[in-house]
Amino acid sequence: MKKTALTDLAFNGYLGLALALATLGDGESLDTVYEIENIHPSAIAKSKEDCLAFIEQNDRIIQHLINDEYWPLDRIMDDFLMVRSETGISFSDRPITRVLAELLDASASKFSNPEFYDGNDGIVYLSGSEPPLSDAITFQGVNIT
Repeated sequence: MKKTALTDLAFNGYLGLALALATLGDGESLDTVYEIENIHPSAIAKSKEDCLAFIEQNDRIIQHLINDEYWPLDRIMDDFLMVRSETGISFSDRPITRVLAELLDASASKFSNPEFYDGNDGIVYLSGSEPPLSDAITFQGVNIT
């Protein structure tokens, strides 16, 4: 069986939704100020790692689902993010058999809630995947130390 590949469309949708779900200090969502290009590479790498792990763990179910017009991979990845973000939305809310939904919900729930936040430098970070402070790098022309 061919492995499911994470498409750019699905991954960019995941990142866009992550920005929409995360909030600024005033409660406004991050996507009102930031775009995917503002997400730090370490946050992108960790997000991609999580998406690929979820796909690998559930590849047979995902292969089955994407044969249905309702279930493109970008919708599956959105639901993965919403379950792990504890939004109250789950695969069980979708037109899918209960057993498959419960398997996907259980798998997604094992991933921690991704906490994206804006840094003082205008860059979006993912809690727990920040670059080491000792490493000075340049991202979008900003020296990050």
